Parts: sequence; structure tokens; C-alpha cells
Amino acid sequence: MQFAKNMKIDEAKKYVADKLEVDPFQLTEENYIRDIRDKLGIGIITGLPGSAMGMSAKMNMEDLLGIKIKNCEHFRNQLKR
Repeated sequence: MQFAKNMKIDEAKKYVADKLEVDPFQLTEENYIRDIRDKLGIGIITGLPGSAMGMSAKMNMEDLLGIKIKNCEHFRNQLKR
């Protein structure tokens, strides 16, 4: 968010926390965020069967945060060929 929307770190944390509907301090709680990421389909560090992974997780992040991720755009362009 710092680069995508030119935000300062605290502002970026608040933006992401609002989108995830959590408190900014909960963003650093590993187990809590793991459950949130799995529930929202935005990927988790150690994969679980049936969880979103790779490009699928990144595209879900795009939708959730309302931003464009460059390699997702590149992936879509590759699929159009």
C-alpha cells in the first residue's frame, strides 16, 4: 500500500486493517492473521490443501484491497494470448 497508493506506513497499516476488518495491532498477531488470510482466500505462508495459493491468492488480494498488482496483470495478459 505504501507504493500502490503512496501511503506512509501507519496509514498503510490502517488501510489494510480496515479492509480486513481487524485492528491494526492484530496485523502482527501471526495465528490470528493466518486464520483471516485463510478465510479470505488471500493465501497463507504454509499452504493447506484447498487454500488459495500463488496467483489465485494474489488476485484475491487485488480485489480485497482495491489495487492492481503488476504480476497479476502480466498473468492475465499471458492468458489472453
